[in-house]
Amino acid sequence: MSRRYRYATCLSWGGDEPTAEVEVEVSYSVEWGSPESGRFGPPEHYDPGSGDVVEDIRLELVEGKTRPWDMGFGFLSDDEFERDVIEKLEAHEADMIAEAREEEQAAEDAYREAEWEERRLERGR
Repeated sequence: MSRRYRYATCLSWGGDEPTAEVEVEVSYSVEWGSPESGRFGPPEHYDPGSGDVVEDIRLELVEGKTRPWDMGFGFLSDDEFERDVIEKLEAHEADMIAEAREEEQAAEDAYREAEWEERRLERGR
């Protein structure tokens, strides 16, 4: 099971002069890419690598409220609103990946610090 991350932002609808601005929070997973490899040697060993991709986006909160959001005022279902939000978030993919990287780095730092503290306590005995 892949790890889920959270991302919050304000999305606007209505073009240059927004008619609506909505605070949303989503959860998502990331399919981490791979670096280019096999540059030297036979062509069949060449792998161009791949970029990181945001996957499985789920709308969690709208204006701090869980589902039902009722943002369509009877004209748009919650499912349609969620699809619209996910579509708008395509422009935020780089920010979402950066957020996930920061979370991964923070988790790794916390793990290393706990490991260091455990070793320090063991040496002190």
